Amino acid sequence: MTSDRMRKLARALDLVAEKDRQELARQFALQQVRREAAAELHTICRRFVDELNSLTGQVKLDLSPAQFDAGHFQENSATLFQINLNGRLIQFTFRPTESMISTDNFRIPYTLEGHVSSFNQHMIEHDEIRDQRLFYCLERGINRWRYQEGGNGRNGFVDSDYIAALLERLT
Repeated sequence: MTSDRMRKLARALDLVAEKDRQELARQFALQQVRREAAAELHTICRRFVDELNSLTGQVKLDLSPAQFDAGHFQENSATLFQINLNGRLIQFTFRPTESMISTDNFRIPYTLEGHVSSFNQHMIEHDEIRDQRLFYCLERGINRWRYQEGGNGRNGFVDSDYIAALLERLT
């Protein structure tokens, strides 16, 4: 081989190595975003439960798990947070998307997806479990949890008002 060809090949290989390094850094950063997103959703639930519990006299909501931090997040399995009020349940279940970022099921790019289910015993007996899609969206520097309702496609942010509306439907 000529020395010119070898130099070109060496430069090309160096570029490949740099691209690989950049891709690994991007994947690591998105994994960190996922961990922080899981902790953020738990914090939203924890604040809701704590605030409502401070206002009620006869009932107490439970959040499971009671504690969660970013280090508990598992890339290879689903995560479940559950709010329970005497058998009235709101469940947030989510997992990483197959690719690091997806737009397959929602118009805004997202990196975590799942479901929000809300039900009580009566609803279980009558097959009336309410289920909405759940996404952790990456939007122009403002990453947020969003839900999407089934038939009408209506969507919004996951916050205390959203969780309150789900719980109101169960009472």
